[in-house]
Amino acid sequence: YPSVLLEAMACGTVTLAFEGSGGAQELLQGGAGVLVPYLDLEQMAQAIQDIAEHPSEYKTVQQKAIQTIKYRQNFTSYAGQILKILFPKEKA
Repeated sequence: YPSVLLEAMACGTVTLAFEGSGGAQELLQGGAGVLVPYLDLEQMAQAIQDIAEHPSEYKTVQQKAIQTIKYRQNFTSYAGQILKILFPKEKA
């Protein structure tokens, strides 16, 4: 899971990611962020420009991002998943 994406969403920042890019698609689904086709730099640049020029149009996206982090994927569960990877329990 991309921790920078989680942090940005928790702050209500409109987040962007490429489709199929390591967990981002799952986090941003349902309108919690903006997804663009994989490695389509032109479309990514257009999305960034659109957000910068029309920030008020993305209020719902910001609210959905905050709700996603609050109710679906929070830092406590994220940290727990990382700790399980780093320190797996030894079997007797």
